Amino acid sequence: MKFFTKFLTRRLVFFSLLFFAESYSASAQWIDLNLNQADSRFEFSGKRYWSKLGGSEEYRFYVRNLTNDTYRLVVRVNLDLACVGQKSFLLGVNKVVYMKGGESFDAFKDDWVHIYTSGADNFKSCRLTDGDTYTLLKGVRYTIEKIENVTQMEAAAADKKKKDDEAKQKIIDDKKKAEADAKKKEDDKKKADDAKKKDAEGKSASKDTKNEKEDENTKKDSGNESARSAPVDNGPTKEEQEEIARQKAIKDEEDRKKRVQEWRDKKNQETSDNEDMATNFLIQAALAYYGIGNLIYSGFEPLGVLEEYTGMSSRLRMHLGYEISGTPMYTNSIIEDYNGNSTTFERKSEDHDSYNFNLGAGMEYWPLYHKNFGFGMHGGGSLGHGFTFEDFSLTYQYGLKTHWHPGKLGMVAEYTQGGREIDHSPWIESTESGGGNIAYTYERIGVGPSIRFDTDWDGVSESRFDLMAIFERPSFSSPAIAAGSTLDPAVSTWQNGFRANLSYSNRLDFFLEYFPSYQRDGVRDFGLALSSSSFAGSMFRFGIHRNFDFFGEGGNNSADSKHRTNREMSNRSILYIVSPGLSWMQNTPGKRFGNYYRFNITPIAFEQEIDLTRNVALYAGVGVNVLEGGELEGYSNSPFGAGNKVNIEYVNVSIPVGLRFRSSLTESHFWWIKAGLGNMLPVYQALYLDGSSEAAEEDEIMARANGEMLPGYFNSTQISVGADFATGSNIIRCGIEYSVTNQDLLHSLGIGKMQGVRFLIGLTL
Repeated sequence: MKFFTKFLTRRLVFFSLLFFAESYSASAQWIDLNLNQADSRFEFSGKRYWSKLGGSEEYRFYVRNLTNDTYRLVVRVNLDLACVGQKSFLLGVNKVVYMKGGESFDAFKDDWVHIYTSGADNFKSCRLTDGDTYTLLKGVRYTIEKIENVTQMEAAAADKKKKDDEAKQKIIDDKKKAEADAKKKEDDKKKADDAKKKDAEGKSASKDTKNEKEDENTKKDSGNESARSAPVDNGPTKEEQEEIARQKAIKDEEDRKKRVQEWRDKKNQETSDNEDMATNFLIQAALAYYGIGNLIYSGFEPLGVLEEYTGMSSRLRMHLGYEISGTPMYTNSIIEDYNGNSTTFERKSEDHDSYNFNLGAGMEYWPLYHKNFGFGMHGGGSLGHGFTFEDFSLTYQYGLKTHWHPGKLGMVAEYTQGGREIDHSPWIESTESGGGNIAYTYERIGVGPSIRFDTDWDGVSESRFDLMAIFERPSFSSPAIAAGSTLDPAVSTWQNGFRANLSYSNRLDFFLEYFPSYQRDGVRDFGLALSSSSFAGSMFRFGIHRNFDFFGEGGNNSADSKHRTNREMSNRSILYIVSPGLSWMQNTPGKRFGNYYRFNITPIAFEQEIDLTRNVALYAGVGVNVLEGGELEGYSNSPFGAGNKVNIEYVNVSIPVGLRFRSSLTESHFWWIKAGLGNMLPVYQALYLDGSSEAAEEDEIMARANGEMLPGYFNSTQISVGADFATGSNIIRCGIEYSVTNQDLLHSLGIGKMQGVRFLIGLTL
């Protein structure tokens, strides 16, 4: 599958982070700080925000340049905070406030995050009341420690340079004048000598010519002597030529070194700019993950007394949270170098270990569940990026699992199928290009011992520790290897590892998967030296997920569990995180195709409901749908001929609107049904014709489709059903959605409507 192109992955993760970071910031109630104005050239302002989710307070400071000059300031802020004490810091990522004329210093983009968190006690013992909220702020002041008028400094530097240049030019002009005077003096002397010589020759001619022959001989001798004494210009001497060549070589070498230094300065500046960009994205990601983490890992309610099992039951478990993973692969590196005269490229294929921070989610459904045995299904996925935003990852899995516990000690087993996709695109080092991509599926068998026990965690929680041996077989396709390469990794070999899982029901899951030697995959364009490569590397995945358990009649419910009221909530806001789905394409009437589904995912979406009555509400939202589309394989009467395939891929911004109806299941749980219109705005779309691995260009599509193009906007009818479950202080929404577009996507080529099924997993805020 050709999912993770450079265009798609980088923009997808950046868009998702920015979407949540901006939403998190926009929804916050920011309160202005009362700051004095220390200098009439600048306007200072500040804001603070108390987070009810995590019991923390964040501060942001802004500066506006009221002049037309560019300024560089060093500004120190001093905070007097309850619970925390005195805090002092300099504004700016580089501890400098830099503003061009009329521009501003933006706290969100140009500064570090200044946030003070409470931990578990929420600052209850020392926070200050501020109306209907709280604050830590007792006092704030700032001082401008340094002011530099960059415009004036640059003007002064330019004036000094001009004067220095004029002084240097005067020295050069004076030297040239002195050389000209010396040359003129030498020319005048030469003319005087020539005049004397001519005068002497005239006197000799007027003498007695008695002896004509002697006189003639004398004249010949005089002429020969004159010819011998006349100056002859034979050009530079050998020593002078060598000196000229030496000076030219010195100048050429200096010019070469200057070009190399200029190239290195430019390269270093571009790399520094890229590092600053990565730092900015990391700050925004931290803010987004902090907000999501507050939603996921807070709100544990007392569980009460654990009931005993009374018989066979069903069990539904949902889980989501953060993960860290490492995957071995091959990548290709192209490093540019410049020696002052020509550009060279070092090309090599090398080992790479892709480390990623992921947001994962999943679901388990056990139609048969008993304290001694059970049988169920599971599925889930994750989406993440590397710590320098040069790696991007997508994983998914689904399968069957079972447990057997005749007592406290038992056994667990599972069968899983899944896939991994990772794209590595180096961009921080300005002279490096290349990268790598892996996309493969796998099957896995896991079996091992399990220990069941109860834990007192603000109530009794059923707990379990599983330790499984894992045997996994990846379905690697044969990589493209350069001629002469001696490395051919084994195809479809079993990889051996283990999974350790510690689970607390309605609390947290801690898990670690580790393969000490996992086969590397990836395309190697330039071959590998045997000494520089390893066939395998360690692969791991560590995560902490929040879990939510729901049991049927006779199941493991808490007798006095206190649920957040689901019945009284109105105008709900729902945050969907990592919702997986499947999509496929229809063929138009009369065109015969074989249809294949495509796995896709909605990494993040937001939905707002507005109640019209007790049970009916309007809803609208926005989200990102990734990798929608499908694959069609032509038969004999298709536009592509038998056996040829066509693939469509989409990344859409989805804006759904519609109506929702709900009704109660129990005192605390509700079922619902929704119907509406999904408006799709593609931010990326690609069509692969005739089984090609390269996306077709627009003119090729138009030529094949009689001038028709893929639509820049389309909509779909959406119908979904599901339930809202109350657990602790959280309300979890889960459901399934069916959608079908209301128009054909490329009718001329026999490509009809797109259909899809999506599993919805969300939190009610």
